Order: sequence, then C-alpha cells, then structure tokens
Amino acid sequence: MLEMWGISLSSDTLSMLLDGLLLLVMVALWWLWWQQARQRKQVEIKLGEAAAQLQEATKMLDEALHQIAQVQAYESNAEPEPVSETTDDVKVAFSAQSLAMSEAHSQKQKKQIAVGKRSVRESEIDMSKSSQSAQISRMQREGESPENIAIKMNIPLAQVKLMLMLQKAQ
Repeated sequence: MLEMWGISLSSDTLSMLLDGLLLLVMVALWWLWWQQARQRKQVEIKLGEAAAQLQEATKMLDEALHQIAQVQAYESNAEPEPVSETTDDVKVAFSAQSLAMSEAHSQKQKKQIAVGKRSVRESEIDMSKSSQSAQISRMQREGESPENIAIKMNIPLAQVKLMLMLQKAQ
C-alpha cells in the first residue's frame, strides 16, 4: 500500500513503525483510563460530601421538627391558671356583673400575653431567617460561591443553595 505512494519500506521498518503505533495507542488508552479514574475519584468525593451535607441537613430538620413538636405540646398543655376560689365574703361584696367582668378581663389578658409571646417568637425566627437570607444574598452579589458562603456562615451547603433558589423564585 505504501508502495502506491512511492514509499518503499523494509519489513523491519514497517514492523517497527506498527509497533510504535501500537505503543502510542496503548499509551493513549492508558492516559484516557487514568483521566477517567481521576474524574471518578472526584465524583466519589463530591458524592461523599453531598451525602454528609444531606445527613447534616436531615439531622437539623429532625431537630427542628422535634422543637416544633415540643412547642406545640407546650402550647397545648399550657392551660390558664385556675382562678383562686374566693370566699363567700368577697362574693357578697362584688356583684355578679363585676365578677364576670373581672374574669373576662383576666382571660383576655392571658390571651393577649400568649399571642404576644407567640408573635415575639415568630418575629425572632423571621428576623434570624431574613438576616441570614440577606447575608447569603449579599455574599452572592459580592461574587462568593455557595460553598464559600456555607463555610463562612457555618451552615450546610444545601441550606445555602435552597436559600438562593428561593430568592431567585421571588
């Protein structure tokens, strides 16, 4: 075939050329295998990190659900304090109307206190979430990667990504 182009090679030269070509192909195949092994190792590392972050997020979610259950149990068990029994002398002194008004007023105050405590807790939670969200948003605008944001704020990467996705949706 090479003779068609005017190239004449001895069989030894042709054999060495083919051996060199085979050696080059084998080196190229080995290099491709090495590259794929390195990429596979990087993927395994990233999967391990993602699994750890997922496990951490799951743990945090479990803790949050546990705390929510505790708050709900506390709120459902929080009954109004029993009104102390008054003596007959005091009952005689007050009219039925003033006694009813007094009880209604104390119940109204208890409800207002409970609503106030609940709104304070909710506003504290909202403030911490909004300030955290604002920090994440600011850091992203400054060019920080989600990984760096998670490291600097000491929160899971999954939480940072979720906050960024929620901000995009809004």
